[in-house]
Amino acid sequence: MRRFPREKFGNRKDRIVTRIVCKSNIDVGEYESFLTADDLPAGDVAWLRDSVRGNQTYKAGMWRAGVSECPYYFAADETFVMIEGVLQIMLDDGQEFEFRAGDTGSFELGTHSTWKVVEPVLHFFIQTT
Repeated sequence: MRRFPREKFGNRKDRIVTRIVCKSNIDVGEYESFLTADDLPAGDVAWLRDSVRGNQTYKAGMWRAGVSECPYYFAADETFVMIEGVLQIMLDDGQEFEFRAGDTGSFELGTHSTWKVVEPVLHFFIQTT
């Protein structure tokens, strides 16, 4: 892991908050099969974080999938950033969304949908409950 310079936050002269910013890379060998909340196979995932703090769960990872389609139930609040590919998400209420590289999506826990990977996808996601 490579360290970057400390960033300074705050606007009071008598109090400066600092934090360390880090960067890492994901080894493709770290991917494993991803199963939806309904135990259906849906691409591969490389987990970056899977933790619990109090009664909150936090998960983050990289997800990739080839051309495919599957039902997907959001078992957590989920936000993602598309890195490559084309993903269509159809909600049970009839709304449809298309995501491409650079697009972001955010869905609430309990949302029912169908995911259609039109072109192979890679995206970064965060889930919280």
